[in-house]
Amino acid sequence: MAYKVSVIVVTFYREQFVRRTLWSCLAQRGVDFAEFEVIVVDGSPDASARAVVEDVGDEAKRFGLSIRYINEPRPGISYSRNAGVRAAAAGLVAFIDDDEEA
Repeated sequence: MAYKVSVIVVTFYREQFVRRTLWSCLAQRGVDFAEFEVIVVDGSPDASARAVVEDVGDEAKRFGLSIRYINEPRPGISYSRNAGVRAAAAGLVAFIDDDEEA
C-alpha cells in the first residue's frame, strides 16, 4: 500500500482521549482514507491502549482507513515519536496529540 500521509498519535495511559482522537480522524470528509494510515504509539509499558486501538481499528477498516498499534515501552515522548516515524509507510508524516480532534 502506498500511503501519502502517516498520521502518528502518541498516547500514554489516556485511552478515553485516544479513542476520541481516532474517531475524529474517521469523521473526516472529502478525503480518500486509502491514502492515509494512522499509527498509534502507546508509551505505557503495559500496552494500556491496545484494546481501544484494535477496537476502533476494526471499525476503521470498513471505511478503508488503516490504524496500526505500536507499543514503545521506553519512557519519553521522543522514543514514542521516533517509533512512529520508523513505522511510517508514507513519505509525509503528521502528528496529532491524543487529546486533540482532527
